[in-house]
Amino acid sequence: MRPLASIIALCFCVGCATSRPIVSAEVNRAVTDSFSFRRAYAISPARARWFLDGTDGRYPIIYVGFDEGTHYTRSATLRVREHGAIERQEMRDDGELIWIADR
Repeated sequence: MRPLASIIALCFCVGCATSRPIVSAEVNRAVTDSFSFRRAYAISPARARWFLDGTDGRYPIIYVGFDEGTHYTRSATLRVREHGAIERQEMRDDGELIWIADR
C-alpha cells in the first residue's frame, strides 16, 4: 500500500508543478504593447497571434505572426528582457542576426 500512496503523491505534485502559466503577465503585457504586435494587429486583428517560441538563455523568445488557417506566417521574432523591454530580431546585410529595440 505504501508504494501506491507514493505514486499518487508524486503524480499530484507533478500535476501541480506543470499547471503554472508559461508566460507571465509582465511578458504578456510587454508583447501586446510592442510595436511589432500592434502592427500585426492593425493589419488583421482577427488573425494576429503571438506565442512562446522558446528561450534565449533566460529570455523568452516570442513568435509574432498571423493565423492563415492551415499554418502561421511570421511577422517578427521578439525577445523580452528585464522590466518588459522588447527587442526584435533583424538580419544585417552580412547575414548576421542581431537584436534591436522594437520601436
